[in-house]
Amino acid sequence: MKAAWDEELASHRAEFEEGLARAGFRLKESEWRGTVDRGGSTAQVTVVLPDQFPLSRPKVYPADEASVPWSWHRERDGALCLIAEEDYSDLWWINVGDFLAHVSRWFVEADRGWPNDRPDLDLDRYFESSTDSTLILYGDLDRYRNAYVRFARQANNTLVLKGLGRRKGNSYRKSFYGYIGELGELTVPPRSWEDIVALLPEGTTLESAITADCVRLLLLRYTRGEHHGVLTLDVQPNSNGGMSVQSRVSASTVLDARTLRAGPNRRVLCRKSVAIVGVGAIGSHTADLMMRAGIAKMTLVDSDVLKPGNVVRHLAGPAHVGLPKVEAVARTLKTSDGVKAIDVIPKVTRISRGEEALKLVEQHDLVIDTSADFSCTALLRAAAHAAGKQIVSGCIQNRGRTARVDILPARADQQPVPDSRGLQFNEDNVPDLYETGCASPVSPATPHIVGLAAALTSHYAVELLSEKPIALAGHVVHLGLEAPT
Repeated sequence: MKAAWDEELASHRAEFEEGLARAGFRLKESEWRGTVDRGGSTAQVTVVLPDQFPLSRPKVYPADEASVPWSWHRERDGALCLIAEEDYSDLWWINVGDFLAHVSRWFVEADRGWPNDRPDLDLDRYFESSTDSTLILYGDLDRYRNAYVRFARQANNTLVLKGLGRRKGNSYRKSFYGYIGELGELTVPPRSWEDIVALLPEGTTLESAITADCVRLLLLRYTRGEHHGVLTLDVQPNSNGGMSVQSRVSASTVLDARTLRAGPNRRVLCRKSVAIVGVGAIGSHTADLMMRAGIAKMTLVDSDVLKPGNVVRHLAGPAHVGLPKVEAVARTLKTSDGVKAIDVIPKVTRISRGEEALKLVEQHDLVIDTSADFSCTALLRAAAHAAGKQIVSGCIQNRGRTARVDILPARADQQPVPDSRGLQFNEDNVPDLYETGCASPVSPATPHIVGLAAALTSHYAVELLSEKPIALAGHVVHLGLEAPT
């Protein structure tokens, strides 16, 4: 197997090298040297193929360093930064013609000054990475501008910024000391300690503090356009009379950083309120997804208690067994992502009357029904119709083979989803499941289809709350061994 793999890699390498030769490149000491177009002129380059080519991309260096200005589009070793991480999917550089054309475009864009440059905040890649995996955490740095600060060790191999402070005596065992500096707007990335010192207003003084072993960690703020970044460095004097500089892994703990990945609708959703009726398997995970998307006020409605058998498909864990499901989910939400800004109202009840359903619909921006109770869904749908609003209803059908979500009632401009109940699946041999104390068979739905149903439900809920146009009032996904007959 390994021999066949190595043979395939060698074949790709040989084909690429033949292409370079046809393009006029010449091999010298394992480097291919040749010329590429530069938009009316030419550029001399050196191409180096790594051992794992084509899984690792070729590296290209300008033959004349002075002919190419330094920019964010150069690697730490001087190679051209040709390929972003998201462009690695199909190994397109295996084609010599496409690759050399891409190199030519790089030179043209460099000569134009990168007018459409993407402001990646990756300044740390220009410094050697530290082998210390401790995560350095910091909050709002505005109050520490150009100031000496103290870090303390905390759980999970973290080092947390605690406040102002400077080292006194042999105090590194409990605390680490650092400096918060301002590099300003960067058009060219600094690549050495000398570059850093030149950019800092207190660079010389800071260097003396590092030499005196009073400071070790530097958090250096910088901007690229409208974006703000932080470069964290571990700086120590070396035996050659200079400084050893390594980048460290760090992260902000401010709210915007912790919710950055919540999605583009978070600022809208954080002003919305949601009620989730039925917080069993689907409802509990829907509540979690809605909270993570930005919902800050949520009412949970369910009359059931969390049992040990529920946990395998439920958001709440074994520690919450015996609690009402609404309380178990509320406690889990408040501690799950560290934001702690969500207001959860648990209601141990079931919707059995029209006035209860109408009150719930009127008091919230959206009601999400995951009750798996036909009468409850019908009441909520009627209440939404009476209030001139819509609800989102998510469920699992066909013995755990179908995940479905509906917007109810559908508007005139929305196409309802056809009935998907009672379908027969090929090779449908899912057994009936029974549990002591249950009046009806347990649903055979697996955890992954529960997750799928919750994802569909929360997606349509977010779209409605964000007032996005929705043409189809729902979605159905079948997960059978074969298509249903």
